[in-house]
Amino acid sequence: MHDSRSAFAQLFIRLTEPLIFSKRWLTLVVMGVLTVLLAWQAAQLRIDAGFEKQIPLEHDYIKIYKQYEQEFGGANVTLVALRQTGPEADIYTPEFMASLRTLTTAVFYTPGMDRSRVSSLFTPNVRYLEVVEGGFRGGNVVPADFRPTQESLQRVRANVEKAGIVGRLVGNNHDAAMVYGELLERHPVTGERLDYVDTAHRLEEVRRRFTRQTKFELRLIEPRDGLPAGHVVATRYHDPRGFMFRFEDFEYEITGADGGTVDRTVKGGALEVVELDNPDYNPNVDVHIIGFAKAVGDIADSAIEVFSFFGLTVFLVFLLLAYYCGSLKVALLPTACGILAVVWELGLLHLFGYGLDPFAVLMPFIVLAISTSHGIQITNFWLLESADNGLGAFDAAVATYRRLVIPGISALATNLVGFGTLLLIPIDIIREMALNAMFGLVAIILCKKVLLPCLLTFAHLKNPDKFREHQHRRDRVLDPVWHKLAKITERPVAAIVLLAGAALWAGGLYVAQDLKIGELHDGVPELRPTSRYNVDSAQIVNDL
Repeated sequence: MHDSRSAFAQLFIRLTEPLIFSKRWLTLVVMGVLTVLLAWQAAQLRIDAGFEKQIPLEHDYIKIYKQYEQEFGGANVTLVALRQTGPEADIYTPEFMASLRTLTTAVFYTPGMDRSRVSSLFTPNVRYLEVVEGGFRGGNVVPADFRPTQESLQRVRANVEKAGIVGRLVGNNHDAAMVYGELLERHPVTGERLDYVDTAHRLEEVRRRFTRQTKFELRLIEPRDGLPAGHVVATRYHDPRGFMFRFEDFEYEITGADGGTVDRTVKGGALEVVELDNPDYNPNVDVHIIGFAKAVGDIADSAIEVFSFFGLTVFLVFLLLAYYCGSLKVALLPTACGILAVVWELGLLHLFGYGLDPFAVLMPFIVLAISTSHGIQITNFWLLESADNGLGAFDAAVATYRRLVIPGISALATNLVGFGTLLLIPIDIIREMALNAMFGLVAIILCKKVLLPCLLTFAHLKNPDKFREHQHRRDRVLDPVWHKLAKITERPVAAIVLLAGAALWAGGLYVAQDLKIGELHDGVPELRPTSRYNVDSAQIVNDL
């Protein structure tokens, strides 16, 4: 019989088929070693976010922004609003001012914060200016000798009006005050990139400092690095004694030989946790925090929920495959190879020096979807060869490989080129997402086109006749559906389908005229409208 495949396809199959099937155990060992290495790499993958990754750094506008960033400040801001609650909310009370002073200090000392850019009523860069007889008079909105007396509080109220900061650092109704901070993308001395997730967690601790009644001091159980037992290593405003507490690292500082400070870490198992009353707790205030760092942290914290959906997706796919195949063993093979493709993708991502951006956390779902599609196609042809043609597992796998390897690799190569075109977009996060997808496609080619056919050769069926009967029974159930769908290829029906498609296209084109570009919802669209971040965003927009 004449072989209709191209000369290249015939040559490719002739060269690769013996490598995969003649030495199956060697193929499995090589793939197993690669899986272990890439799984180890994937285990080291960390969340990697960056403000500058979101913007086109080569654009003329951004170049001007970067040129004057040091002089006029950047756009990577964090806003922390302290709002007085109650029916007669007013910030000019001793308790609120004490909380605002503490909040300003806490934001000022948050690692990664550009301290020269921190602004609030208590920072010296917030001043008022007024015209008086004989010239001008100005000063700090909150004077250096401020005391929480009624006279001083009224003086601050007057200075706020003179400074023109209502609506910016003070709420329109004088019921809230803002602490404005700007984050540095890199440490000014070491050049180390800012850990946005850790910064978000630190900002959340700032919130808890005023909204939790208790605090938790982490103290050394035994003397360490010249520090006595009972020395306070860290203070938390939530109970840190979780499942992994004993293995967590906690940082503290000691005085070095040169008189400077040296960072040290200690495991949670070497610490005791003491619960105390929180002196900074204020039941009459609420804290709202927004900014890129906080958004990234909240999205990263939601990743566990996203990956739980990933697990649910894999389970449902496995159940559907098990019903379709009529064998749990056979269904397990494409499912396992799909998971391995995701592991390979994440391992390659770390191997080439990248992290997983929170805004790209759904990319593994895309890889799993593409991988599952190709896995079902390969498994279906294997089932066809086994059930209809009566071939054994090995011969069916070889026949499937010969039939599908070239079309499958061609389809994946097309996807590879398609995602590769995204590398032309000069925005780092999009380029990282493109590379992430390309790594996933390479993993799919190896896991689905090499590993899966090799594994199918071992899928021996205990009762081939019963297995074939299940396949034929399934086909008899679905045949009426396919016959009805096939009627769209007949001329009268096809004409109607084409006219309906043209009408939908015209309707879509008309509706697309009103398509809005950009974000249409308040807050961050990656989070639910009821998320804490989006609630904070709405409060700040409405109050300040």
